[in-house]
Parts: sequence; C-alpha cells; structure tokens
Amino acid sequence: MLHQQKYTPGQIDGRWTNKMIEEFNQWAAYKGSKLQVNGH
Repeated sequence: MLHQQKYTPGQIDGRWTNKMIEEFNQWAAYKGSKLQVNGH
C-alpha cells in the first residue's frame, strides 16, 4: 500500500482505518497468508 503510494508513511505508521485493515487482509489472503489484522 505504501509502495503504491496509496497511503503516506504517516498513515501506515499511525492507527489504521477499517478500510486500510480490509485492504491489507485482502492482500495478505491473495498472497496466501493466513495472517489477519483485526479492526479497532
């Protein structure tokens, strides 16, 4: 997400929004990971 310049470094380092969490979980699943980040 950072590499794509979708979010700034400050956004990545700060508290993630639900949309950021959802996008990360989708990306992780696509990559075959069972890792999931839970919402706030």
